[in-house]
Amino acid sequence: MIRIVLYSDQPILAKQLKVLVQTDPTLALQACCTNILAVKEQLAAQLPDLLVIEVTPQITLSVLTELRRLTGECKVILWAQQMTTQFAGQALALGIQGILRSTHPLELHRKCLHKVYAGELWIEESFVARGVTQNDKLTWGRYEPSM
Repeated sequence: MIRIVLYSDQPILAKQLKVLVQTDPTLALQACCTNILAVKEQLAAQLPDLLVIEVTPQITLSVLTELRRLTGECKVILWAQQMTTQFAGQALALGIQGILRSTHPLELHRKCLHKVYAGELWIEESFVARGVTQNDKLTWGRYEPSM
């Protein structure tokens, strides 16, 4: 069973993840947190397998750094509609294992959760092709696994 903790301040996104988890018997939603303090409490109480973090104004590099210290072996996925490539690159340098656009279909989210849990890095191909440049927006595309 893959245990997941979600941080999101958008009830619709949280509901989508709940639906996804309900349709996959290998996934379990341990908690949906609407603030960083609740995430920290969840990590202290019972470390999940995956931490899915919606990128909101509260999610800064210092918050990600602190969460990475608390997560141990737990893998972290950033969920975003958009972010700068600079922020994405810095997040990856901190050990974030996945970056996924929150507007993708549920099936792509399921695939991302399973791949990151299995130890793979999940970044959309168009981001990899562009690299990291300051103040540039990520150009989201569909995931293209490397061979």
